[in-house]
Amino acid sequence: MTGHEDKRKQEVVPAAEGNLSAAVGGPRLVTESYEVESMMLSRKHWDRLKRQINECKIGWTDLWLGGAFAFFGVAISTLVVRQTLPGPSARTASASRLSSEVQAVLLVIVIASAVLFAVSLAAWLNMRVKHNADLASVVRNMESHEPD
Repeated sequence: MTGHEDKRKQEVVPAAEGNLSAAVGGPRLVTESYEVESMMLSRKHWDRLKRQINECKIGWTDLWLGGAFAFFGVAISTLVVRQTLPGPSARTASASRLSSEVQAVLLVIVIASAVLFAVSLAAWLNMRVKHNADLASVVRNMESHEPD
């Protein structure tokens, strides 16, 4: 054992003669209790802990992550379109040739989407760091109330 012995108290009730379900299921466990250390907090400390935990909720910050990957998808798909469709100097008689103006617009969309992806991802990471720091603060606060 590790110094703490299992101090479980169990009371077993034998199966009644006319009760087939109890006889088939075996003995019934009535009570089971463990001895644990207790501690008390004042209402003021308890309310402060609850308020601190409520402030740690993530809320809308995951929208930054969703927006980041939406911009990433736009950037990649626009880049694929720009690279796969022939430009104005192509010698094919295809109706899907892109003019140089459209190619320039697609390049602007790729660059803008990549920048917005980076900004959104940075915003999400910043909020995530703050969130983790808030949770660590709650844990420290709770540990300060534990008995020695």
